[in-house]
Amino acid sequence: MDAKRRMEIEAEMASRIVTACGDTGVLKAVDNDKLHDENVKIRHKNAMKEANKFADKNGNIDPRVQAIFARMYGLI
Repeated sequence: MDAKRRMEIEAEMASRIVTACGDTGVLKAVDNDKLHDENVKIRHKNAMKEANKFADKNGNIDPRVQAIFARMYGLI
């Protein structure tokens, strides 16, 4: 499989994951304490830290922002 096709598949999977998480958002849908891999825990924590910078006054983070940071940190 070539790199372009791999990226298309990853983008489609990420899109479906984001859709499945709905208004909650992909980062908030995951309980960091239940993750087993320490590397994934750290990436999730860092992604949440960055996404929290864009929280509204009620502490809500737009699911699209969460998805961007999840992709940036290689979580989806």
